Amino acid sequence: MLKNYFVAALIVVPLNGTARASGSIAVWVSGSGADAPGCGSLTAPCRHFQYAHDNALGPDGGDILIHDSASYGPLTITKSVSVINDGVGTAGTGAASGQIAIAINAPQANVTLRGLSIDGVGGAYGGVNAYTVGSLTIKNCFIQNFTQYGINFTGNFNAVKYLISDTVIQNNGVAGITMNSFPNVLQGNISNVKLFNNGIGLQIAIIAYGESFQAMVSDTIFSGNGTGLSVSGPGALAALRRSIITWNNTGYNISGSAIVQTYQDNTVNGNAGNVGSLTTVGNN
Repeated sequence: MLKNYFVAALIVVPLNGTARASGSIAVWVSGSGADAPGCGSLTAPCRHFQYAHDNALGPDGGDILIHDSASYGPLTITKSVSVINDGVGTAGTGAASGQIAIAINAPQANVTLRGLSIDGVGGAYGGVNAYTVGSLTIKNCFIQNFTQYGINFTGNFNAVKYLISDTVIQNNGVAGITMNSFPNVLQGNISNVKLFNNGIGLQIAIIAYGESFQAMVSDTIFSGNGTGLSVSGPGALAALRRSIITWNNTGYNISGSAIVQTYQDNTVNGNAGNVGSLTTVGNN
């Protein structure tokens, strides 16, 4: 017994002699919670995403679990984190005018956002900014009302995988989803996403040689945007399956040696016009 106590003491007491908790791998947040040392249990949840991330989760990250409907404030992610609303109501986050709601600066980390309402009402700049990350999954979210973008991939210096599914992205000034200024490989899937009333629904833009942006887009609707789908530059590739591009000012704009593949199971009509040509491919 003494031996066990001695080992435990060595684990929790660092060299300076000050006891310090290592943090949890899963913490709870609630609209009735409080941001205070020791918060994060189901019976004593934290109040805001950022406090839970910085003070309750351990250095290797973990899950931020949402207990009830509330607004949980902006979040800067610097480690592997899953923010999960498993159907408890509206779990809101936003930002002040000119700011970003969720900023990700976590090289090689795996990040998941699920069941969130990310709203820029009041002039916030961007919804989700993936500056550095290893993989990013966004599922079952509403992302809307930002002056610039809903989701932005930019600045990464490592290859990134992404999955965006079952999500509505609407009313964003510049683009719903934008991929640019990214000096590496960006590859992933966009599935069952509604891109509505954005400046551009999905923008894939290669601005320097050596980059590679690839998107498999399936069961997705582009509607009411300035441009539904914009793909430009060598190394930019989008593949469309069972998707609809309709009622945009420009349905698709393909330029600069970019490629947009269609598997002949898409609907493109009702747009004021299109720029460039789709590349038809067959099923395997």
